[in-house]
Amino acid sequence: MRLAIRIAIGLLAVVGLAGVVGLLMPREHRASSVLQLELPADSVWVVMRDLGSLPSWWSEVTAMTRDSAASGERWVQGSEWGEARVTVLEEEPGRRLVTELDAGEGAAFGGRWTHVPEPGGRGVAVWVIEDGWVSNPFYRVMMHLGGTHRTIDSYLRALARRLGSEAEPEHLTWAGE
Repeated sequence: MRLAIRIAIGLLAVVGLAGVVGLLMPREHRASSVLQLELPADSVWVVMRDLGSLPSWWSEVTAMTRDSAASGERWVQGSEWGEARVTVLEEEPGRRLVTELDAGEGAAFGGRWTHVPEPGGRGVAVWVIEDGWVSNPFYRVMMHLGGTHRTIDSYLRALARRLGSEAEPEHLTWAGE
């Protein structure tokens, strides 16, 4: 019985410590990754820009449905975390796409992704810059333990596979920052 009490106290201490650490962490974060592909920039852009096809090549997205009732371009995205709205905020065709993830009131996370395919050399460097936020202190700790680049890197690896490459993303600071 004493062992069970000690284990329970230990678990409560760990949870309490994680909560305190999470409260001390900033709510907002910025992460950027780049993927080098030996492909023409326009062929990469076509795949990146087709938001409706995301579920066919990125396993973290289970559904993308265009919200025709919304002004501008808005999608409803399904994932293991539930549904969220993805809005296209800015677009310079072939050069830059800015999307915003809005998981709704009381959401645990959200933010913006800036997609920048930069032609050069023998192909294209695909940048994804995340300006995100995590509201729940426990989720902040989990994000930092799992890595702030985890979702961006998952997206970029899936994009590479979709385009027939096994290129790996790198964590660098984008010169435009």
